[in-house]
Amino acid sequence: MKLKQHRQKAKDWFCDFTTNIAAESDLQLAAITSRKHKQFCLEPMGDKPVHDLPGIGRVLGGRLQGSGISHARDIEGHFLVFNQNQEKFGNWLRDTCGANAKQQRDCYNGLREWTKNNL
Repeated sequence: MKLKQHRQKAKDWFCDFTTNIAAESDLQLAAITSRKHKQFCLEPMGDKPVHDLPGIGRVLGGRLQGSGISHARDIEGHFLVFNQNQEKFGNWLRDTCGANAKQQRDCYNGLREWTKNNL
């Protein structure tokens, strides 16, 4: 019986440990995204590369550049053409570079806040 109890304790400990690791990883990812969002919104658009946008990393940025879109201001132009409509903008971003729902939302929210603060 003692061996069974030790195995259960070890299993419980491992499950708690892996759950905590996953939770910390999610928090770190959220902090990185949040930092990128804040940084993007605080600075002028200028000639920022497309991968400086929240939700757009190197992979999506490369896909966008392959489509001829290399600057954040180019994405902002589409954002404004879609009249800041989240669904239309998200669909365009998905179709253009394969952005998932979270990436679409992060990019939309970053551009919405930047536009609100700077236009």
